[in-house]
Amino acid sequence: MNVSILSLRGLSRMTRIPMNNPDLIALADKMGNALTTALPSGHFKSLAYQKVADASKPLSVTFQATFDAPKESTVLEAKDDFEAEFEAEMER
Repeated sequence: MNVSILSLRGLSRMTRIPMNNPDLIALADKMGNALTTALPSGHFKSLAYQKVADASKPLSVTFQATFDAPKESTVLEAKDDFEAEFEAEMER
């Protein structure tokens, strides 16, 4: 089984958060610890990619939308409904 996670550098590049940010460091550590806990006989393997992507191109795509809650429900209910519908579509 292969499981991939982003390195601290990769997380920093993707999120545009500096590598020395304590929260980002903690997140990277938690991901590594979760993998070693879940798969104790596994090991990390460094991949020697010289150039993964052109640095001038974006590394991620951001999608943003605004919607109004239906009159008969709250914003939180509308968010929960949207989340459930989105997850169902992702499972198809």
